[in-house]
Amino acid sequence: MTIKTVGYLIQHGMLCGVDASEQYRRGATVVTIDSLARFQESFISLGEFAELVQRPQGELSMKLRNANVALLAMPHDLSQIYWREDVSAYATTKI
Repeated sequence: MTIKTVGYLIQHGMLCGVDASEQYRRGATVVTIDSLARFQESFISLGEFAELVQRPQGELSMKLRNANVALLAMPHDLSQIYWREDVSAYATTKI
């Protein structure tokens, strides 16, 4: 996922970010491990899925779109994120 995507997810409460300015550069935010683990229980990025199944992201994106696997509703210029359950169901039947 891109930094911009992570920022969006923090801003919208899907990830929990804490100020880490004391340890890193001013204005730095760090995502908590618990928050990331909870997020990953429900969601998977296209990049992570592509790595798991060893397929190009573009190919997978098209296949998921053609199979009507819904993306997490976010602006179009952010990383593609799917519900893990939907992608798992697709993967067991199509890959």
